Amino acid sequence: MHWAVKAALQAFIAKVPYGEDINYRLQVLNGSYKQDRPGSYARLDNYIDVANSMALLLQKNGMEISGARLVEAGTGWQPFMPIYFALLGASRVYTYDHVAHARLERAMIVLDRLDERAPDIAGTLGIPLDGLKRRRAGADAANGMRGLFDSLGIVYKAPGDAGQTGLDDNSADLFFTHAVLEHMPTEVVVNVTREACRTLRPGGFYYNVIGLHDHYVTFDRKITKVNFLKYSGAAWSALAQNKISYLNRLRYPDYVRIIKDAGFEIVDAVTEVNGPSLAAIKAGMKLDASFKAYAPEELAITRAEVLARKR
Repeated sequence: MHWAVKAALQAFIAKVPYGEDINYRLQVLNGSYKQDRPGSYARLDNYIDVANSMALLLQKNGMEISGARLVEAGTGWQPFMPIYFALLGASRVYTYDHVAHARLERAMIVLDRLDERAPDIAGTLGIPLDGLKRRRAGADAANGMRGLFDSLGIVYKAPGDAGQTGLDDNSADLFFTHAVLEHMPTEVVVNVTREACRTLRPGGFYYNVIGLHDHYVTFDRKITKVNFLKYSGAAWSALAQNKISYLNRLRYPDYVRIIKDAGFEIVDAVTEVNGPSLAAIKAGMKLDASFKAYAPEELAITRAEVLARKR
């Protein structure tokens, strides 16, 4: 599918009643979740690997999840991270989304797969297996989504504003996002980052995995991961900045500046430069004027994992 056709379809759905629910049903019909069911857990297993890596990074920097208070911005359709950290023993996980996307069917699939992978997770992180199993068993008697979240110590705020959580100052140990910041308008990224600093205790951590690539590359293999840098702000807003699909196109140096300006120091960062994208830029790929001040290597960063500590 040509990426612009996909973008136009999403822009249309965004304007109709119940558009987000329609979009979810279309994703299911299109097979977007076919890797998240018994016998084929490829995507969930990838999430587990990412979450384990995150937990190990936090351990390396002196933070244990057990007993900690966590805040997540961007729950999504499949509430993987809140359930993962609840099973690891977080005392409370607050998770915010602008719309109530989370579905019980997806939550149960996550819970079941994490239960199956519990021995691997416990071994990787060096934590007791019985704690994971006990917390999983406590969720079995839960009734509905709210009951499930209550049993796990998850507070789901949707609709909710992660830029205005209502939590006390200095009350959280970790504030995190996963593949979420790139879907927020710039001013929302700034607000959420400032709120993270306000709610975190001194020395608390702000962790983000950020996808800086053109997400339409999934639908159109003919484009590069930086294809969206060609378009003016007005053109891109019309194409892919709506409630169904939103990509802000901020580059890695922009995120670094926002994080530091909010009151954090970056303690660990891993970035990925996409080779074909870098080659295209160096070969003279058309760029909108707003991106010409960046170095090619900065523009070609398509993924970043950033851990920051509140000063």
